[in-house]
Amino acid sequence: MFTSTFTFAKGQYDDAFHALDAVIAGVARAIPGYLGEEAWENAETGLISNVYYWDSMEALQAQSQADDAQVDLFAAPPPVAAAPAAASELEEALEAIDPDRLSPREALEALYRLKSLLKP
Repeated sequence: MFTSTFTFAKGQYDDAFHALDAVIAGVARAIPGYLGEEAWENAETGLISNVYYWDSMEALQAQSQADDAQVDLFAAPPPVAAAPAAASELEEALEAIDPDRLSPREALEALYRLKSLLKP
């Protein structure tokens, strides 16, 4: 297994940062040999690491050679996606739960209620 890691300081990021992050992730996911990704935050330093996993050195090298992988920092940012759609019934139900105030039985019932809202 091979990895590529992007590490950056935690902060407030604008739409251009999130758009660039989405481009990098999209390029990675489209390359054959992509296995997945994870992110970690170091609470002491505030650093965040995004790690991408590859099944071979060739796949990792394809990521580094992808046309979109090296983004022009002086180019206009890519268009930002439209605002997300209204919250689904599942999201609203999840938002209404305060897990710190639930008994174990209430938590189990809430979990079953949420599961019933999933679309088959």
